[in-house]
Amino acid sequence: MINFPFLKKLSLFCVSISADLFPRLLSGCHALESLYMTKVRAVGCLRLRSPTIRTIIFRHSYGETAELVIEDAPRLVRLLIPY
Repeated sequence: MINFPFLKKLSLFCVSISADLFPRLLSGCHALESLYMTKVRAVGCLRLRSPTIRTIIFRHSYGETAELVIEDAPRLVRLLIPY
């Protein structure tokens, strides 16, 4: 079980992550407000549900198309997808 109850900012650089692990990682971050992901290899579609997240910066790489689906993020005010 992954649990970071007070983590407000999470940056993922140069990681490989599966579609199953990603929501479990975020569900353990109860205070998460900012998520920055770059050079992420995604196996499957990354689905995001977070009642606290306000900012998402998502940049895929490695020549693969990484898909991020925001299913539920009621406090989201900023989504940046740099080219």
